[in-house]
Amino acid sequence: MEVNAELVALLKYLLPGLLAAWVYYAFTAFRRPEAFERVIQALIFTGIVQLIVFAEYHAALWIGECHSFGPWTAHSEIGASVISALVFGAAAAKGATYDWMRPLRAWGLTTQMPYPSEWYGAFHDENGYVVVQLKDERRIMGWPTEWPSSPHAGHLRLQEAQWLSATDDPNAAVDLPEVSSILISVDDVRWIEFLKVKEISDDAQAANPTTAIPAAPGAG
Repeated sequence: MEVNAELVALLKYLLPGLLAAWVYYAFTAFRRPEAFERVIQALIFTGIVQLIVFAEYHAALWIGECHSFGPWTAHSEIGASVISALVFGAAAAKGATYDWMRPLRAWGLTTQMPYPSEWYGAFHDENGYVVVQLKDERRIMGWPTEWPSSPHAGHLRLQEAQWLSATDDPNAAVDLPEVSSILISVDDVRWIEFLKVKEISDDAQAANPTTAIPAAPGAG
């Protein structure tokens, strides 16, 4: 089958953007968009990478005035495009992970969060113990270490898990000392409570140790 030359040229043009997008989605929890959206995103990423390569080209010319490493060729441009696409994709993924939109919200330019869902953002930002209310009325407390990007599919992983009583008696909590972690299907979850870590006096903790929220796994 003969390959259309225009299609090959288009794919070659979009390659830096497609490569940057591949790195971005590999390093983040965002779902991969549909084919048309991928093409639009690849065009945007390609434009950004071209600007980076343009700056690298002029930086190379400036460096070459002091010491020459050889001429800037088509192979040099391809290599710079690939490396720049990888670095840009990784930088964009890190920015999304560490909430690069925070300054924009502080300036009132947007109210959006850079997370795939409110579910994912809550787990990412809270960073503490949770109480999971299951659909069968059982409750379990633990430290979340893994969670899906969407509340509609996947599993929630808890460490330091404790089954809680339906009553308010803290002594009714059931520790799971032999369990390293527990997986809970999000289909079985009704709601999730994110706990505040509170300071408890030594006397109160000594009187009733079960009232203290345990330290994070691996802490201390």
